[in-house]
Amino acid sequence: METENNRQTALVSVRGEKVRVLLVQAYPNYEFRFLKNLLERDQTIELQTVLQEADPEYVESDRTALRVFPSRREALFEYDVVILGDVNPAFFSAATLDNLTAFVEEKGGGLVL
Repeated sequence: METENNRQTALVSVRGEKVRVLLVQAYPNYEFRFLKNLLERDQTIELQTVLQEADPEYVESDRTALRVFPSRREALFEYDVVILGDVNPAFFSAATLDNLTAFVEEKGGGLVL
């Protein structure tokens, strides 16, 4: 029996800091609430959220809430993962979409749709 081909070497880096996640949704549906609660409970994740159709008061009442999606590339690159739920595509400008492309291609960030 050949056992030499049963191994594979890979380099794994372990991070000491939290994984920064941005959860984006049009409105707080069941999936959004479930993911938000799940991710908030995880001590290894730092969560921020954007709701397109939220009331202005929502930002004051939820510590994870941002008023708007990060428009500057540098601000977006501070995250490790962006989760786009049920969002309105008109919400994103061409520059924002370019920044999301660069987030994945250049930074190696995770994008979940």
